[in-house]
Amino acid sequence: MGCLCPPKIKDASEQIRQLSRLRNQVTTTVELNKVKIKKLEKEIEEYDDQIKQGENDIRQNQYSYSDSEKQTKVKKLFELKKDRQRAQKSLDLLTANNENLKNNLQMLESKMNEINNNEQIKDGNEIIGQIDAINTGAALQQNIQNIMKQQQRDEENLRILNVGNNAVYGEMGLSSPDDYLKQILGNDNGTAGAAPAY
Repeated sequence: MGCLCPPKIKDASEQIRQLSRLRNQVTTTVELNKVKIKKLEKEIEEYDDQIKQGENDIRQNQYSYSDSEKQTKVKKLFELKKDRQRAQKSLDLLTANNENLKNNLQMLESKMNEINNNEQIKDGNEIIGQIDAINTGAALQQNIQNIMKQQQRDEENLRILNVGNNAVYGEMGLSSPDDYLKQILGNDNGTAGAAPAY
């Protein structure tokens, strides 16, 4: 059976062209996601305001509302809290995805630089080969080895970055900045059911 993967592109200018096209697509997606993130943040803010107002209304009028009225108002608030939670999950996912896209942008830039540098070294080798007056082979070989070592380091760093945006949280024993805040505030048990602080 043959390989289903596309053939490797050997022409450096074609590699740069395709990487540039991909970089532009990713950049556009990152910018669109930023707009969506701002919209979700505003939506969550509106939910928070509505929930706060509703909770204050129930507190202030708890003796004038009937049990039925209180139950109706609490049900509406509960629905708002669920909507807010859904919006927060969407925001968290979109933010994490956008961070990953930004990491990919960095990787694309690095790869384009690597190709450009490689082409310059090839050109340099060709010119030196044509001149052949000075033996710079040892220096160029050392240069190539240094570049290869650096590229290996860069690739390893990129691999680590692409493992996932949440790897850092896992190493700290946390799953999110919210968990870290709870740890700082000494509220490891969560705040389920408690009124949010404003």
